[in-house]
Amino acid sequence: MALAESIFTALSTTSGVTAILGSSTACRAYPETAPAGTVAPYVVFNHIAAVPAATHGETTAEHDLVQFACFAITHIAARDLCTAIIAALDNVAL
Repeated sequence: MALAESIFTALSTTSGVTAILGSSTACRAYPETAPAGTVAPYVVFNHIAAVPAATHGETTAEHDLVQFACFAITHIAARDLCTAIIAALDNVAL
């Protein structure tokens, strides 16, 4: 599964996020750009970089850097969305 699909799956199935963005295919989490006219709240995420991780002298894994932009009507609502996304993805292997 591609990284974007894995992120969407994690976000669209985690209760803290789905309470804000909706669930399953109705989840308002978008890779790269949101469709025109998308109603807040929603999140857009972008894969920024992949950094090789060396273990015992061999490069066997990657650490991916992903940027999340949270959009909401108020600053507090955007922070709540950010907190829910962090809780959903923190320490999760995708």
